[in-house]
Parts: sequence; C-alpha cells; structure tokens
Amino acid sequence: MHMRRGRSALSLIAATAVLLSARTPRTRDFKLSAQTIDSPAPAGARVPELRRLGDGSALMSWLEPRAGGAYAFRMAIRHAEA
Repeated sequence: MHMRRGRSALSLIAATAVLLSARTPRTRDFKLSAQTIDSPAPAGARVPELRRLGDGSALMSWLEPRAGGAYAFRMAIRHAEA
C-alpha cells in the first residue's frame, strides 16, 4: 500500500508539471547563468538581506558590528551588466 501511495503522488506531480508547462506561454528564449561574487559585508556582519532592484541591480544590506556592542547599517549595490 505504501508503494501505491508513492506512485500515485509521483503520477500527480508529473501530471501537474505537464499541465503547467503546457499552459506556460513561451514568448521568448533566455539564457540563465550564475556567478559567484564576494560579499561586501565583513566577517561578523549580521542580518544580511539581498534584493533585486527593478533595473536588474542587486542591493545588499547588513548590520556591521561597531565598538561598544553597537551596529552600523550598511548597504551596497551591484549594478546590472549592460
């Protein structure tokens, strides 16, 4: 019975993927690539956040430790390549 449930779930997932791909409009082709970059935040930084801006740039913010237990808010922008 356990095997039957597994097959049913797999069949449902496969059918859903087929239906979704059939309904997805394919208006343009694109190439996806990724690259590793160094973080601008120093060691010990807290609460990192990464956001994509409307122009394709990336905004990163974090809290940087300061003397006496305080923190400074910092941010950096990596502009999208043309």
